[in-house]
Amino acid sequence: MKYIPIAILSVLFFSCVSYAAPVAVKTDRDILILENPAKRIVVLEFSLLDDLLQLGVKPIGLASSQVDEGTNPPFLMPTINKITDVGTRQQPNLEKIMSLHPDLIVADTTFQGKIYPLLAKIAPTLLLNGLLGDYKTQIENLKILADATGSKNKVEGLSKRLLDKYESAKKIGIKHPATVIIGYANNVGQFQALTANALTSKILKDFAHPNMITISREEQSTPIPLEAILAQNPDNIIILLTNGNRAPYEILTKKPLWKQIRAVKNRRVYFMDRDIWAKNHGVLATHLLLNEAIETGFLTNRPNISL
Repeated sequence: MKYIPIAILSVLFFSCVSYAAPVAVKTDRDILILENPAKRIVVLEFSLLDDLLQLGVKPIGLASSQVDEGTNPPFLMPTINKITDVGTRQQPNLEKIMSLHPDLIVADTTFQGKIYPLLAKIAPTLLLNGLLGDYKTQIENLKILADATGSKNKVEGLSKRLLDKYESAKKIGIKHPATVIIGYANNVGQFQALTANALTSKILKDFAHPNMITISREEQSTPIPLEAILAQNPDNIIILLTNGNRAPYEILTKKPLWKQIRAVKNRRVYFMDRDIWAKNHGVLATHLLLNEAIETGFLTNRPNISL
C-alpha cells in the first residue's frame, strides 16, 4: 500500500475548497470591508431599495412610509410585499433590524445620517445619498451596491439606459423652456409646493423648466397660498397625486383664484405620481418620472386635454 505524503494531501484538500474573498466597498465616506457579498440586507430608503431591486437583490427588511405619506411606492409593491417592515424611514426600529441579523444595512444620509453610529453597531452599514441623489449619484449608488452584493454584471446596462433616457428627455425640455410650480394639495385644498432644495427642482432645472419656488426647507416642501402662486403666475403647474387620489385637487379647483392662474387658463396643469417625483429617485423611479414628463406633454408644454 502506497502512502501519499501529508503535505500533498493538504494541497489537494485546500485546492478543492473555495472561500469567498472579503469584499471592499468604497464610498465617499470610507471603505467598508464585508467578509462576503451581502445576502441579508436591510434597506432604509426607497431610492436605495429601488436600486437593489434593479440589481436583482431582494432585501430581508425595509423602512416604510409614514401614515401621512400614503403607502409604500405602488410600483415596487409586487416585489416588496413580503419583506419585513422595520419601522419608518424617519424612525427605523433598531430592535427589529437587529432581530433580522442582517449582514448589511443600507441607510440614507438625509433620513438616517444622525443614527449611523447606532446602525453600524448592528451590522456593517452603507450610508448613501438616496433621497437627494441626482441621476449621476444614483448610478454611483448602483455601483456601490453592486460591489457589496456581487452583482456588478448588471450595472453597465442599467446605467447606460438611464443616462440615455435622461439626456433624451433633457433635449426635449430645453427646446421648450417654461416656468413651473410643483406640489400637491392637502385634504383641505391647501397647496404644498416642493422647495428649491428638493431633488425634483434640480431635475426641472436640467429640463429648462425651473421651479419658481426659491424657498429651501429641510422638509423639502412648503405651504403656499394661491395669492402667491398667482403672483408668480407660472407657465405650468404639476400636481402630485398620492395613489392617484384627485379629491384634494378638486377642492383646490373650486377656489376662485385658482382659475385666474395662467397655467390653469392655458390647461397646462399636469398630474404626476408623488411616489415617483417626490419620494423615490432610484433607477426605476427615474425612468418612470421621465416617461411621465414626456407622455403627459409637460416637457413640450402641450395643453392637458383631460382638464
